[in-house]
Amino acid sequence: MAECFDEMWGDAGGLRAPYRGFHDWFAEEDPKRLRAKQREAE
Repeated sequence: MAECFDEMWGDAGGLRAPYRGFHDWFAEEDPKRLRAKQREAE
């Protein structure tokens, strides 16, 4: 299977600077709240 480019993690697998804020926010979010927001969006 061919690998694909991940714009958040980049080629070397490290978190790219433009995504740091999103990553930090996402890591702190309550999964239940995210699921509720997903259902709301759908």
